[in-house]
Amino acid sequence: MIWVGFLRESGKILSWPMFTIGCSVIVNLRVGDDEVAESVNIFDVLPSGEFAISPSELQLVVDYISNERGRVNGAGRMLCAEGEKPIKVKDGHVVS
Repeated sequence: MIWVGFLRESGKILSWPMFTIGCSVIVNLRVGDDEVAESVNIFDVLPSGEFAISPSELQLVVDYISNERGRVNGAGRMLCAEGEKPIKVKDGHVVS
């Protein structure tokens, strides 16, 4: 287990887990049409132990939910070192 922090992940510049997530996203997602939209608990979709995801990882989650349940919309905020920024999901696309 000690080697996990020092192995290079594909596509990552720095491999130590401390450097892999630069920001996290807090978002409320809704699936379906405006009249009959239902809320989605993002933690039901994420692997266990995951709690901070980047906007690109959020897009992967939204793509998965879109394929399983249909149209996804939502709003929330992105927390980075620069501060807090609003983030939206419109018709299955993450927009910051």
